[in-house]
Parts: sequence; structure tokens; C-alpha cells
Amino acid sequence: MTFAGILALQSMVYGQRYTDSQDSLKNVQLEQVVVSATRAGKNTPMTYTDISQPEIKKNNAARNIPILLQNIPSLVSYGEDGTGAGYSYMRIRGVDASRINVTLNGMPLN
Repeated sequence: MTFAGILALQSMVYGQRYTDSQDSLKNVQLEQVVVSATRAGKNTPMTYTDISQPEIKKNNAARNIPILLQNIPSLVSYGEDGTGAGYSYMRIRGVDASRINVTLNGMPLN
């Protein structure tokens, strides 16, 4: 014995048409914004370390920035697993990574 049936459902949809085609936001012309940047150099009165490409190639095992920078004076780097793979962190003179600016060709890495 087989049973075949069809269940039909009917529903009403109510809506309201929005007739105001004018946008309530106004365009405002702002003043010009000038973006400038600075870069630490040898004559800057702060600690500055420049790492050359041969030094980076020599430390090829360092696949992340904190481990690559571990030989810089006053910098301490460590990883969660102890090998430098995975998550790693750094501190400079007790300051955590949220206050350290690391750039590569002027682009921030952290």
C-alpha cells in the first residue's frame, strides 16, 4: 500500500513601498589631509638597528620577526613552543610588542 500526498501552504506577504528617493545624507567637502612619516636613521637620537639582507639570509631558520631580531642588544624574544616556530613575542628593555614598531622597507609588520 502506498500513500502519496501533496501539502499546499498559502501565506500572505505584506510590505510597504518606500517612495522617498532623496538621500538624507549630505556631501561635505573636507579640508585636505597631509600624511607624513618619519624614519629612524643613524643620526636619530634613539636606538636604531638596521639588518642587512645577508644577515637575514644567514638566519634563514628564523621564519618570524621576533626570532630574527633576537641578537639585537636589549631585545628578548621567545616563542610559545620554545623553538621559535608558531607564535613568538619580543620585548625591548621591558616594553612589550604592542609598543614596538617593526618595519620592512617602511611598511609596518606588527
